[in-house]
Amino acid sequence: MSPLRVGIVGARFAAALHAVNYRPLVGGKVELAAVCARTRSQAEAFAKHHAVARVFTDYRELCASPDVDVVDICSTTDTHHEVAIAAARAGKHVIVEKPLTGAFCEATEPRETMLAAALRNCDAVLDAVTKAGVTLCYAEDFVYAPPVAKLRRLMETDTFYYHGYTELYLEGRWVKATPAFDRRLCEKFGVRPLEFNGREDSLFHPYDVEGRRHMEYLRDRGPATDVPVEEILEIFRRCYPNLTAEAATVPATQFRAEAEAIQRERTDAS
Repeated sequence: MSPLRVGIVGARFAAALHAVNYRPLVGGKVELAAVCARTRSQAEAFAKHHAVARVFTDYRELCASPDVDVVDICSTTDTHHEVAIAAARAGKHVIVEKPLTGAFCEATEPRETMLAAALRNCDAVLDAVTKAGVTLCYAEDFVYAPPVAKLRRLMETDTFYYHGYTELYLEGRWVKATPAFDRRLCEKFGVRPLEFNGREDSLFHPYDVEGRRHMEYLRDRGPATDVPVEEILEIFRRCYPNLTAEAATVPATQFRAEAEAIQRERTDAS
């Protein structure tokens, strides 16, 4: 069986994440056949780093290439539907990084107008892949990862009722600083690193590097001189009853066992 030849549109964070996750399949099931970026230098740098055979600066040329079987769309969100339609019309299978599409208009437009525009874009993609008889895959993968899916199931919400950060008294004023990933992890997860100058608050950015909202603070509980353990546990028992009930029955080694089981499944699948 010949390997599936993948052409990636985009050469930034999402594209790199996809390329890295193809690696266990390269050489047998997958071939990274092409990459397309806005500039040739970006495409060539990506191709060199991920061992991609061909580079393009026009997604239409990549879609038309006879060396590509599936187009993996990791470009900016406003281009997703256009690239997906072009790929389908060229007879290529389609993978679209989240979100599938959206409404790309002024923020002052009514919500109903935005929704109608987003749905038209979605319908256009679905119509194109249906007429072409190709497969459409939606890459909303991380939210379905077993640990994340399990946590959401147990929490029954996407709200974290407690998140701590440090307040420091520096040069006559209090400033906030949140625990943060190092720069390398920020780049890996597509969020901007936090800078702390000792004069201004340093809290998580509400938007990622692609301009997508990924978090927001809902309530400030005020400062505490020590970790309010009992208050936190009470809120967890009230707001996450399934999570706290599960935690009481789970041995400390179960997380490691689950991770090892997932790794075995991935190894067997490759």
